[in-house]
Amino acid sequence: CNYYINKISADGYERIAEIETPNGTKLTGRFLEHIEYLNKAEKSKIRQQGDVLKCSLLIGLVTKSSKCDADITYRQNIPNSPHIEAIVQVTEVKDEYTVYAKSNIDDMILPIEFESRQEYKVNDILLVEGELELLIG
Repeated sequence: CNYYINKISADGYERIAEIETPNGTKLTGRFLEHIEYLNKAEKSKIRQQGDVLKCSLLIGLVTKSSKCDADITYRQNIPNSPHIEAIVQVTEVKDEYTVYAKSNIDDMILPIEFESRQEYKVNDILLVEGELELLIG
């Protein structure tokens, strides 16, 4: 998908970006810019505010997860942070560490990557806590 960059900051190779979906949803995610190292005060020559970012979304670094019985939703309560808490419904189990799940972020199916083994099944409703990652390319 194509997202608009509303804000972007850098720390080394890591970037934190507030992006906006074509539907107007604002999200904060992180990605790595392997070809440009920046100190915190420096501005990127590659990607800046107003640019279009072509990427897909993933909820990764999931350290907390559990089955629940709630409506699909998400929230990002920490300003300028990719931290995300989401309630999703599993649509496919790839392996013990990865599932695909329906989210209400523009009604997308997102990959969810866990830091430890899980045994979730299709149609399970999960509460997950991790980081929103932007996969460039």
